[in-house]
Amino acid sequence: MNFVEHDQFCAIQLVFVRNGAIVGRSSKVFEFVGEVNDMIESFLMAFYNHPNHLRPKELLVPDQLDAKLLARSLDIKVRIPKKGEKKILLEQLQKDAQIVLDAHLKMLHYAEQKDE
Repeated sequence: MNFVEHDQFCAIQLVFVRNGAIVGRSSKVFEFVGEVNDMIESFLMAFYNHPNHLRPKELLVPDQLDAKLLARSLDIKVRIPKKGEKKILLEQLQKDAQIVLDAHLKMLHYAEQKDE
């Protein structure tokens, strides 16, 4: 999982990997107040504590997040990749999150122009 933020908006990009293959993805855009890291950590805890969501064996997160807190709260292995394929995956997820956030902000801008 990775994320980007701009002003009071944050986009989160999740992918679900099973046996080395991406089997699903989820994007969320939030408007937030306060610290973005706290909001994302809360989102991840709520997401993976939901009965319809399987907890992964391992959760990859960027280094801005508190991996130890997430590992304790979710009772799963949480890693911050420093190199290799998993680091590349996180970088791609950040790019994907930026695309989602840009699209969301464009829609908001368009809606504001229509109202004028």
